[in-house]
Amino acid sequence: MDVACAPVPRSASRSALQEIRRAWNLEISPAQAAEIARQGGVDTSATALKRVLLNTDISSIPGSADNAGTAGPGKGGMCSSTELDALPRPLLCQVVKVVDVTQPKDGVARKDGTGNPLYKVTLTTGQISFHAVLLDEKMPIMSLAPGTKLLLTERNVIHTDGIALLRPNHYEVLGGVVAELKTPWAIQREVNFQRFSDGARRIVSDAPKFEPLDTSSLKAATDMAKLSLRPPPPKSAKGTPAKETGAKVTKAGAPKQGKMIKPAYKLQPDKKGGPQHKAAPQRGSSEAPAAKDAVPRATQPPGRGRGKGAPPSKAKPAGARPPPKTSSDRAPKKAPSATPTANPRKNAAATGRPNPA
Repeated sequence: MDVACAPVPRSASRSALQEIRRAWNLEISPAQAAEIARQGGVDTSATALKRVLLNTDISSIPGSADNAGTAGPGKGGMCSSTELDALPRPLLCQVVKVVDVTQPKDGVARKDGTGNPLYKVTLTTGQISFHAVLLDEKMPIMSLAPGTKLLLTERNVIHTDGIALLRPNHYEVLGGVVAELKTPWAIQREVNFQRFSDGARRIVSDAPKFEPLDTSSLKAATDMAKLSLRPPPPKSAKGTPAKETGAKVTKAGAPKQGKMIKPAYKLQPDKKGGPQHKAAPQRGSSEAPAAKDAVPRATQPPGRGRGKGAPPSKAKPAGARPPPKTSSDRAPKKAPSATPTANPRKNAAATGRPNPA
């Protein structure tokens, strides 16, 4: 019978499980141990089972959820590091993310000798996740790749703002490689190193070479716009060019909308249609008419009106009658018009002739 196909003794498997329980505080049943050995292609010894467990994602390790605490808002939800105080020791954890806070965001040092590293890691127990700072200056960052297993051994841990400060005596790095977690992290780190480090080999890429924007044509167009002819600025009311202030130039004296124009002077009445009065000739001149040719002035009867310089009227005795009116006091009658009116009957009565109609 082949030795490789022989069944493993039950006592050997039980001793291996007890060793794993004592060292890592994991409760694994014999059936689970057989399944782990079958997947890893190893026997059920303690050393072989530990090697398979280190290279397995902690979320799929059987028995890790028994002492991993209560999950947060979701599976793998972030919690405060103070919850670690209630969990048993030793406690198996796995690195999810690691960052050297003394280096730039990409994690690549720009110069050599930049100081001692300080790692901020995100750990998970398979149920809860928390942040921690590893106060170990000699530990290389490659030993803390995602998927690496850490074993917390001490309880007296200092917490600051929900972050655990872990000294070298608080934990033990067990190692392990989880390919689906470490490979993307290692590739990204290599890309950052080749892109940002000084004197490093550049990445061969088929992408076109970067070329700066050609601004010569834009500059030429701007210069031509400055040299182009512009219309002369409009002149103001005084004849001087108006300043280019951006405001609209209006003509001086132009009335505003809604207001009437007031004339600067008063218009004189037209004298063409009215009678022309000549100045009175002086006495003694040749143009003065003789006394017999002078037109007699109408004298105002006494008592009619008191003009300036008129003699005062005499008081009339009581019972006196007014003087009779003369022909000069009566109004002259209007002469009949020579032009016949439009009414034929009136024309016939006025002329004494019969109406032809």
